[in-house]
Amino acid sequence: MKKLSVIFLLLVLPLVAQDGFPARPSAPWNLYAFSYADGILLTWAWQGVDGTATFNVYRSDSVNIPGTMQPYKTGIKLAEGFTDNFCTPGHRYWYVMTTVSHGFESNASNTADAAVPVGKAKP
Repeated sequence: MKKLSVIFLLLVLPLVAQDGFPARPSAPWNLYAFSYADGILLTWAWQGVDGTATFNVYRSDSVNIPGTMQPYKTGIKLAEGFTDNFCTPGHRYWYVMTTVSHGFESNASNTADAAVPVGKAKP
């Protein structure tokens, strides 16, 4: 029984903060932005145990100043990934992502940026 209790604690502790409320979810990392003919593809890594977690994308058309980016797309499921098809050719965009779980939002991921080449985007 002692071994079972230790395993249970290891599984539960990361989900509960010291005050008894759910812990803030872990932030996505290794966010990369890849430009291609139709837009910008975002890829990222995330480690979590909550199958209900979703992701928010924040986008800026100027260099990221922490706290100034506006939500661009919310509620993204991990398996969906994200493609930004609303980009102006030749313009650079900066992105960060957050994780949302049980009403709590994580800190922001690293910043990634990319630009759709001029003359390559769909009209």
